[in-house]
Amino acid sequence: MINKWIKQIVLFISKERTWSVITALSTAIAATAAFLAVYQTHTTWRERLESERPYLVIEKPLMKQIFQSNKYMFVFDLKNIGGRSASQLFGKVYIFKKNSPYDCT
Repeated sequence: MINKWIKQIVLFISKERTWSVITALSTAIAATAAFLAVYQTHTTWRERLESERPYLVIEKPLMKQIFQSNKYMFVFDLKNIGGRSASQLFGKVYIFKKNSPYDCT
């Protein structure tokens, strides 16, 4: 009885169609594993970039009136607290008169 099973298994494996199916399944598994590896690498790379991005903090903002004039000077100390230095910095400063409709105080 066991010999009969072994002969059927050997006959099944010796068919060309069986090897084609095994090859196709192996290829599909390898392609899925490669896709998952690329996806994991991309996700890790994006998380690393996000964790190392530069963060700037304004410390000790100061407004000084220029001596004997109606002009003012603004001084901002910026501190980089991120994982890497900022290469480009762009900002806007909005100045409102006291008691204006846009006054946020």
